[in-house]
Amino acid sequence: FTLLNIRNLPSFYRRYVNNLGTLFKMNVVTVFNWMGTFMALQYIDPASVACISLGLTAVANFVILTPLSRYKHQLHLLLCMVCILVSMALIVVQHTLAASEHLGPHVWRGIIWAVVGGLVGGYIGVFSEKLGQAEFSVTQILATRFQLLVLVGIVGLLTTHQQVAIHIDWRFYLLSSLIVVFLPLFMYQTAIKLLGSIQTALLEPFAPVITYFLQVIVFGQFIFNALSLILLVLLSGLIIWFVSIEQRLVRKRAASA
Repeated sequence: FTLLNIRNLPSFYRRYVNNLGTLFKMNVVTVFNWMGTFMALQYIDPASVACISLGLTAVANFVILTPLSRYKHQLHLLLCMVCILVSMALIVVQHTLAASEHLGPHVWRGIIWAVVGGLVGGYIGVFSEKLGQAEFSVTQILATRFQLLVLVGIVGLLTTHQQVAIHIDWRFYLLSSLIVVFLPLFMYQTAIKLLGSIQTALLEPFAPVITYFLQVIVFGQFIFNALSLILLVLLSGLIIWFVSIEQRLVRKRAASA
């Protein structure tokens, strides 16, 4: 992402210096968001991690950006939060059913790490929107967002005492990085720029629903439950409907302004 902005370094540098406070906060919440996610994955399954993390990111984003005085005018978004939380509960319950013989402290550690990652993740959208308003492009936000994470990763790598042999197929590594990291990050930041932080956060919980379907149907890691699947489809439809209501209201406010 830095190389993509190599031709605009002078203007990029000026924006960088003028927005150091926001950039530092963005880097800090990114470190805790990624740390929470990857630590949680050591203890619980990917669908539950994605479900808790992205669901709470949506809820945290809404709470951060919506004053209490506006809650009565945002009933559709409150109902959307309820749908997200219920879908989260359904997926996590499916995990506990599938792992009922192995429940223990490790599961709670995973849930706590996922909660930490999700709550701080709510601020990523907020700071991304601020940087967009400061005329940062999508690739410029992504070029600056992970600097502290890279530094923490290097320090961790240099200070670890574990001597583990790592064998990597670099072709597979680069391809998976492009598909799993590069493209989703680019699309996420673009969505924030086009839709705003709240609407993007509301649509993020579809990721764990898709992960859940993959784990049920493709990998067979969850107990198949027809009622849960039907409820998740209905909740997903309701979330889309509530987001479409918010889009119409945003357009009306923009037109009246």
